[in-house]
Amino acid sequence: MRSKTDADSRFSAISRLLVWFLLVLCIGAAAISQWSSLKLSSDIFSLLPAADQRPVVQAAVARQKERLNNRVIFMASGVTAEDAVKHAKSIEKDLLASDLFTEVERAIKLGDQASVYQKLSPYRFLLMTPADQDALTLSPAEYIQQGLQVIYSPLGLERLATLQQDPLHTFGDYLASLSPDQLSLFDETPIVKDKDTGTYFALITTDASGKATGMGYYRQLLGVYSNIKTTASQQKKTVLAAGLPLYTAFGAQSAESEISTVGTISILTIVLLVFVTFRSARPLFLTLTSIGFGVSCGFTASMALFSEIHLLTLVFGSSLIGISVDYAFHYFCAFFEKQDRSALQRLAEIFPGITLGMATSVFAFSGLYFSPFPGLQQIAVFSAAGLLGAWATVVLLFPFCFHGCIFKHAMPLNGITHRLTVDWPAIFFRRPGVLVGAAAVFILLGSIQNRVDDDIRHFQDVPSELKQQEDRIKSLLGAQTDSRFFLVTGQTPDDVAQNESHLRKHIETQIHEKQLAGMHSLTDYYPITQEQKSNYKLYQTLFDTAVISGFLAQLGMAETEQQGILSAFKEAPQKLDVGTFVAAMPEHIAGYWLGCKPECASMVTLSGISGQSGVESLKSLADGNHILWVDQVADYSALLKHYRQQTGQFLVVIVTLILVILSLVVGIKSAIAILMTPVTAIMLTLAALGYGDAPITLFNVFALLLILGISLDYAIFYHLSSGHKHSTALAVLLSLITTLLAFGMLGVSDTSVISAFGITLTLGVISAAIIAPLTPSRSQ
Repeated sequence: MRSKTDADSRFSAISRLLVWFLLVLCIGAAAISQWSSLKLSSDIFSLLPAADQRPVVQAAVARQKERLNNRVIFMASGVTAEDAVKHAKSIEKDLLASDLFTEVERAIKLGDQASVYQKLSPYRFLLMTPADQDALTLSPAEYIQQGLQVIYSPLGLERLATLQQDPLHTFGDYLASLSPDQLSLFDETPIVKDKDTGTYFALITTDASGKATGMGYYRQLLGVYSNIKTTASQQKKTVLAAGLPLYTAFGAQSAESEISTVGTISILTIVLLVFVTFRSARPLFLTLTSIGFGVSCGFTASMALFSEIHLLTLVFGSSLIGISVDYAFHYFCAFFEKQDRSALQRLAEIFPGITLGMATSVFAFSGLYFSPFPGLQQIAVFSAAGLLGAWATVVLLFPFCFHGCIFKHAMPLNGITHRLTVDWPAIFFRRPGVLVGAAAVFILLGSIQNRVDDDIRHFQDVPSELKQQEDRIKSLLGAQTDSRFFLVTGQTPDDVAQNESHLRKHIETQIHEKQLAGMHSLTDYYPITQEQKSNYKLYQTLFDTAVISGFLAQLGMAETEQQGILSAFKEAPQKLDVGTFVAAMPEHIAGYWLGCKPECASMVTLSGISGQSGVESLKSLADGNHILWVDQVADYSALLKHYRQQTGQFLVVIVTLILVILSLVVGIKSAIAILMTPVTAIMLTLAALGYGDAPITLFNVFALLLILGISLDYAIFYHLSSGHKHSTALAVLLSLITTLLAFGMLGVSDTSVISAFGITLTLGVISAAIIAPLTPSRSQ
């Protein structure tokens, strides 16, 4: 009879093993098929849901991201302009050879400048700089005299070459004004001189569109960056670099290092714990298998459901190791109880506990998937799938591998487990009122010191090396553009230009009042219809009063040639529309125009806003209709606040739903007793953060959700531990140690979001481990 039972048990174990192997094959095939298309993200904004904004605002924000997300700027130093260009050419060669960029641009092609000239030449009498407008209006004779002096100077040949097309050189002056203020050209290369050091810098711009994907790319990018910096250092030169792909590469490297460190320490700790506790290689091998399969399930599920995975998800996934071993530890520890049980009977003893624990944790994590946060959705999928994978490994694989296994040594740490399960509850229930009152006072005093922080800027960690380079590049290029800007809309392009012109007048007043340093917009370069008419009329006056003909006569131009210039003026178009203008412009100007989908719009960027008073003054200029104020930082910070509050409410809803589920399974009294552990642990954690003056952020609330899942496991295991409390306490203790090491390591992360997450979890699981032994068992 016993042999038949053993045979049935063996058959059942083999059947489970085959099911597990089938799962491994499916997960492996899915992972391999998706690996090549894996995309990683380090942008903190990608963790957040899209803001509820007017379509034209969304289009403007998307345009900004599109322009910045794939761009890396390099600036090569030199003692002279020629030396800087030579240095830049060397870097350009390295960048092209790397094949990491779809575009590497050092030289401004003369053909492009000629193209702008050709496209705008028919409208040359409509285009004029403000300085030329004022000079020709107030003192045309003085302007003419200055023009004659230039023509008779060594620089005069250029003016003479364009005399018939541009007699007063107003069009030439206008074209010169299109170049960025700080830059000049040497050997077709944009050059800027550092006024403080006298060093010259040559500019190289790159575009990584379509290339910047995968960890392999970011490793190569860091390698190229490091080589360029090393070579420059050896030559006693400087290279400055800035751009989101580079920040992502540094973030990926940091996250990869942290994942490796956290994962390695967790694994080594588990190896040591398992070997010391169970004194066998078999539990060690199976524990690592459970961890590996759980993490693989989480990773594969995330790749299947999301187009890209955030680095924080991977860091979080590496911490899942600390939870996924819970089920394995409970199974192994069951072998210290009653030696006459089979592997399947051991599983049957712990199955209700690990299954209820897994189900409630997966339920809690799955609920997060329905939040509006892409980052939270990824964490939900990774965690739920990972825990299911670890649980499935214990249930399907372990009975086969542990068939006939017996631990011959006594259960270790018996003194500690006795204190946890016997001494500590006895102390607590001897004076429950005193200890509960002390905890209540601790929670109250700590909670009143809690403060919140929803400023998105505090979550965006840029390495100091890159931050310093970015600041210097901005200083050199005069590009201290603020993230806040105005969006000007209208039914037609002319409406937009007219509205923008009105806005400019108000902003110029703010500049005069020192509320901001400057502004940049399309109408810096594009004259609105009224200005075009004014410019044309000014030329008409100069022709009618013989100012131009007198000037040309002084240069010895024949009457017939003068008539040709006049005829060209009369035949020239008197209207330049926005579309034609933008089509002729280089990107740094054309980028201000957003087109007419869904409505016509342009951007007005700002620089050097003076404090909050300056912000409020500028915000007052927006009418909410055709003049829109866009502040992405404030919008995202408000969004963080809203969803921090919403996630907190969601936490309460999850606790309520779990109470209902547990009530149906174990009864209302037991359900309340079980939930006391996570609820109290969460309150103690919040109080401890208050005492430590640590701000409460959205990511701290995320950590509270995980504390809920871990604490539930602890409490459920103790509640269902009738007859094997000591082995349960040992399993919980081992799980606590691995979780603390995993999440404790996150607490010292260089990434503020991850650090806050780790510290909060550490406080929570310690609290849960202390409270859980007080949970009454089912027999009580």
